[in-house]
Amino acid sequence: QDHVAPESTTVRELATHGRYPHRGFFEGMREADYRAVDRALERVGVEHLADRQVGGLSGGQAQPAWLAMVLAQETDALLLDEPTADLDLHHQLRVLDAVRDLNEDHGVTVCLVLHDIGQAAQFADNLIALNDGEPYEWGPPDGVVTEDLLCDVFGVDVEVGFGPNGPSVTPRGAS
Repeated sequence: QDHVAPESTTVRELATHGRYPHRGFFEGMREADYRAVDRALERVGVEHLADRQVGGLSGGQAQPAWLAMVLAQETDALLLDEPTADLDLHHQLRVLDAVRDLNEDHGVTVCLVLHDIGQAAQFADNLIALNDGEPYEWGPPDGVVTEDLLCDVFGVDVEVGFGPNGPSVTPRGAS
């Protein structure tokens, strides 16, 4: 969840590291690689930061820059651990929309770790709730996100409502 890069590395240079799996050891970037980097920067909304140094970015700016590196790989499957950490709500939704578009429009299989149950329920086709690292329940959000599960797994008293975007969670307090 913590990332380290030389502070002088620009956002664009960071994103180009995602293209290494597509090149030979001594090969340079090709036009297709540059296009993939540009698409990744645009998907997560950091194209305006492309020439800024990563060391000078806020946490909320750096997180999508690192995500751009991952998306530049243009892989068939993504495993993302808390990709919305350190982001304000606007940027959280932008990242989740970008990931959903990759899944729906490009057939990318996506597995996310999210701690925001409401966002997980809204954006996921299927959820796995873990309790002490072990699977507790899994399936579509409407079947997994229940008041009982959230009490058992997270120790919270909540109200769960159901709408067109899936379950919504309103916390009442710690139980």
